[in-house]
Amino acid sequence: MQAASTFGPYRLIRPAGTTLLGFGRAARRFIAIHERRSTSHVLYVLADADDRLTRKRFFAAVERIAPIRDAHLLKVDAFSLCPLRGCCLVSAYPGGQGGLITLGDLAEQKGGMMNPLEAHRVAAHMLGGLITLHAAGLADGAFAAPRTMVDPHGRIVLELPGLAWLLSGTPGERDELVRQDVRAAAAVIWRVLTGQIYDPAAMITAPTGWRRWFALAMDPLGGFPSAAAALAALPTREELDPDRDSGGRMILRRMLGRLRSAVIVNQAG
Repeated sequence: MQAASTFGPYRLIRPAGTTLLGFGRAARRFIAIHERRSTSHVLYVLADADDRLTRKRFFAAVERIAPIRDAHLLKVDAFSLCPLRGCCLVSAYPGGQGGLITLGDLAEQKGGMMNPLEAHRVAAHMLGGLITLHAAGLADGAFAAPRTMVDPHGRIVLELPGLAWLLSGTPGERDELVRQDVRAAAAVIWRVLTGQIYDPAAMITAPTGWRRWFALAMDPLGGFPSAAAALAALPTREELDPDRDSGGRMILRRMLGRLRSAVIVNQAG
């Protein structure tokens, strides 16, 4: 029992569901505590990883992913082959006291949708993480909303991007997978912004500042060539909240007007 509830210095607290990594790969999650450091982590146990080729690819894959550091990519803390469980990986814990929180959970707490400025922040975080992933020569190719975590600081954290792609032998053309990653991120952003699954016919329902960006991001024949291009093309905060910006300019004009009046009065005196 003791061996079954520990993994090296990590003590398993409770199961936390299964994550679908793409390319037919899945992993079971367990919340764990590092007993000496008293820090929280997530233990991932790869499903269907009994064959020698998968185990070999697992070590090669995690060795490529583990050195990558980005605030929006889940940090790998340790990995090993466990006699009782097979291929195991330990990550930082991106959740809070209530457990792991996905972007979908957060949107649900807000009534199923986020406002345009909140969605802008989500987009910047997701695309920033993808920029780092792609710069490391990797791609995910099967990204989906349930693998978008929200940490206690409100940061978006992508769950183990690129792992399943490497485990599967890097199938597909990487440049196209990079575009697919951007489209997948755009689909997630559309969902939290509108509360609906993406539908080209529903483009008119998107907030005005977002429409051109989504038209490009979701173009199956073109689209943004990189996450960096998608990030650079995001609508500005002024475009997303013109009333707020206009109000700010009006207040500024009033302040400047009062300042000029005061200067004129002083000069006259």
